Amino acid sequence: EAHIYMGAFGAHVSIVLARLHRICRVASSPSNSPFERPKTLQYIATSATMANPEKVARLLCPIGEDESVCVLTAEDDGSPCSAKFFFVWNPPIVDINGNSTQSLFAPKNIEATSPRVKTDGAAIEAKEVVESANDVESRASTVVNIPIGRRKRQKKNCPAIPSRRHPHVHSEAFVRRRHAADETAFLFAKAIAAQTRCIVFCKTRMLVEWVYEATLKILSGSPKTSHLTAKVESYRGGYMAEARRSIEQRLFQRKLLGVVGTCALELGVDVGGVDLTLHTGYPGSISALLQQAGRAGRGGKNVFETSRPSASIMIAFSSPSEQHIWKHPKTLVSRGVNAEPSLPINATVSQGHLLCAGEEFPLTGSRPVSCLLNEVDSPEMKFPADADLLGPGDVYDESVAFLQAQRLLSPKMEKHQLSRKKDKLVVHTTHPVVKNPWARVSLRTIEPLSYLIVDKSHPLQANRTDKLHDPRAVLDTIPYSRVFYHAFPGAVIMHRGRKYRIESMESPPMFVGGSNWGSSCNLLAFATPTAVTYSTQALSVNQITVVKQFEHAELTEECKPEMATEKHEREPAGCEEEKHRIARETETAGAVCGRGTVTCKRSVHGFKKL
Repeated sequence: EAHIYMGAFGAHVSIVLARLHRICRVASSPSNSPFERPKTLQYIATSATMANPEKVARLLCPIGEDESVCVLTAEDDGSPCSAKFFFVWNPPIVDINGNSTQSLFAPKNIEATSPRVKTDGAAIEAKEVVESANDVESRASTVVNIPIGRRKRQKKNCPAIPSRRHPHVHSEAFVRRRHAADETAFLFAKAIAAQTRCIVFCKTRMLVEWVYEATLKILSGSPKTSHLTAKVESYRGGYMAEARRSIEQRLFQRKLLGVVGTCALELGVDVGGVDLTLHTGYPGSISALLQQAGRAGRGGKNVFETSRPSASIMIAFSSPSEQHIWKHPKTLVSRGVNAEPSLPINATVSQGHLLCAGEEFPLTGSRPVSCLLNEVDSPEMKFPADADLLGPGDVYDESVAFLQAQRLLSPKMEKHQLSRKKDKLVVHTTHPVVKNPWARVSLRTIEPLSYLIVDKSHPLQANRTDKLHDPRAVLDTIPYSRVFYHAFPGAVIMHRGRKYRIESMESPPMFVGGSNWGSSCNLLAFATPTAVTYSTQALSVNQITVVKQFEHAELTEECKPEMATEKHEREPAGCEEEKHRIARETETAGAVCGRGTVTCKRSVHGFKKL
């Protein structure tokens, strides 16, 4: 399943395969097997959803540029499958109080909801409220931002908006849809009530807890469905292995009707009898969507029962891209512009693997490992150099220099066979002080530091904060780079439908992460159950700096209106929605896009209650 190996996990696995390739080259050398020629490895990768299978295979596996890759096309697929239906679901418009208007489109005329209301201590007629609303609507194009309950900010030389207004009166800028997580919970509860086995996929851990809590609230609110809350579970990364295995076992045994999970649930879970998948927002790529939708429609008790159709519903967020998918549903499963596959092989990833490779066989840098063997590479058996095999050359040199400065790699001189004068080559081996370097390299993450969220109220923890007394008291595992967005002191977090308050956290060591590969450890954050009715959200600031720009493009003022006019001529006259769309397209003229290198910095400066 080659699509699994993406991001940090894919970078680690690609170096592991390179190390395997390197070891096999040494083991099959004629110096070790005099009567055999060096053998080459063959790699077999499978995936039914990758857009660029050959490029992914070349990134993941140590395949030379002159080596061919055989790709089986979709026509060669012989796996059993049944009919699958895809739907795009748009949440309804909600008013300022969060109540559904039972409509997918914004109301054209905003009217007051009560005949008499009080504003600023004075009673006014409903007619005056409507007039004030129309006044606001007429000036909506001049208003930059009008937050409810706050001071209004306007452009210069614009008339002031009357201060007397009704809480239910708002401009079109405040028209919003019900959140996709709440709408997903509504559909999920309906599916569970109808005894339909369903899996819900969310993009983040926070959305998983949000949908799970809202679903339990809907089901427990009715006497007819309150008993079904025990048949719904949440599943995501960070849970302890025992908890995940328990949820998977209950799902396989059909003791659960539904599960809410992240992309961790789309891998390695072959469940029969699932009829419906819900997707909270677009997963990000057609490959991820097909992988998630593939969890449904796998038949009943027998995996070869493929006559049972299944359905997948994507619940759209309010973002322009997902609203575009709702207006043009065929784009959901069409092969559009996909990001080029890449693996983030950097110094943080490669340093631990270089120590492992130096333990297995000396690192030869710009030379292949065959130069230290009693042989010379023939043209048909040419082997890549270590600097190219174990990472890009600059990353390799940077990592070796750092590890040598830390006295974790030891340089020494060795004779190599590629020099007629028998010159000596500087190679590097792992220092004897480093014991079992592979035991401290995590394939799943780049970060060496994580936080364990510990439940103080657990009977085996007994409200003690000196250390972790039993692994069963651990609620969650969060990497250091994300912990302060979720589990900062005073935060209220969700875990499997229950709320916990973070009481205290251990202080991290100085200079966390970076190149200090050997500092892999877990710190503790202690939490207690709470019955508060709110949750917390971190307040953060994002700072993006363009370091280097390779390409630059700009949408000019001339081309955009012409494009909009041509589209308008093909549409029926008098279409208000089309006019608004053309106006939006005209406003985007002058947008700038580019390609290059940027640095992203995100800092947390507080939190708020929700």
